[in-house]
Amino acid sequence: MPQGLSAALPSVSGRTTRTKSLYTAEEIARVLDSIDRTDAIGKHDYAMILLGASVAPRALDVIRLKVDDIDWARLKMSFVSHKKKHLHTAALVPALGNAILDYLLSGRPDSESPCLFVTSRPPHSGFASSSSCASILRKRIGRAGVNPTRRATGFHAFRTYGASTAILEDVQPGLSEAEDDLVASGLLDSLAIVNVVAELEDVFGIELEPEDIVPENFHTVDDMVRLVSHYKAG
Repeated sequence: MPQGLSAALPSVSGRTTRTKSLYTAEEIARVLDSIDRTDAIGKHDYAMILLGASVAPRALDVIRLKVDDIDWARLKMSFVSHKKKHLHTAALVPALGNAILDYLLSGRPDSESPCLFVTSRPPHSGFASSSSCASILRKRIGRAGVNPTRRATGFHAFRTYGASTAILEDVQPGLSEAEDDLVASGLLDSLAIVNVVAELEDVFGIELEPEDIVPENFHTVDDMVRLVSHYKAG
């Protein structure tokens, strides 16, 4: 997985904030790695949680996502955002595409529902409530042995991380999976940082101060998550 997700939320420009700490990339990996993907439920949960950690849809968007929303030829998925009411298009990175394909081919029950994710019990319909996503994530966090104390455990818990990686993927395909220092390696130049800033401000509804638009805040996804979380908590 890409570097990222801050374990704590230190101040970026001097303000002290009180908010729930986020999950580290290592902890997200632990949750995903702990899922047994040899059975149908494991394939379902893995694909759903990886979707949240890489594309960052809201839980309601996840349960409404249709099989036909995925364009396999172009390796993209498109869906209407429940909150913003506009069409959202995201790149289908290889890890996510493989996970969804594995679920569709050998994990998803036969169902007449157009929804991508369906219940494991008959009649195998789409989920009625977004709370189902939160329940699945809480269960998997617990089984992975990740400490949930003072942390959000709903599906939104991975959204800041997922949205940040999705933005990188939009700016430059493949960038979200890079493990190097994005700035030092030259993967993220000054023009790309400007584009990332514009996307962060639009997606999260924030306005970054000029003094915060510096390379130090964009070396890794971790840095971007920390920056966004500071503004969201302020």
